[in-house]
Amino acid sequence: MYHEGNCLRTFMGHSQAVKDIAFNRAGDKFLSASFDRHIKMWDTETGKCIFAFTNGKVPNVVKFNPDADKQNIFLAGMHDKKIIQVRAETAMCNNKPPPIVLPFRRREALSSS
Repeated sequence: MYHEGNCLRTFMGHSQAVKDIAFNRAGDKFLSASFDRHIKMWDTETGKCIFAFTNGKVPNVVKFNPDADKQNIFLAGMHDKKIIQVRAETAMCNNKPPPIVLPFRRREALSSS
């Protein structure tokens, strides 16, 4: 089919082979997981990367949260046998590292330290 002109768009941005992709519920975004140790979210209309995330491990699979109001959250099964949960707002696509997210601590615990 590719040579018959049916390829609608090619998404470029990973430096190594892509292992998995997953569309969100609306179909306007998708995730890609690559051997380059990055998970990227793409806009299907513009072809642009919305963000990139890495924890330094190779992602095997990626899935959006099935809840309609949680489409900014995804899970990834990693090569190191762990499953991570990521909120899309914590990463950017301009090669800047994601911000450090500290564990939640109650206000009382913070004031006593």
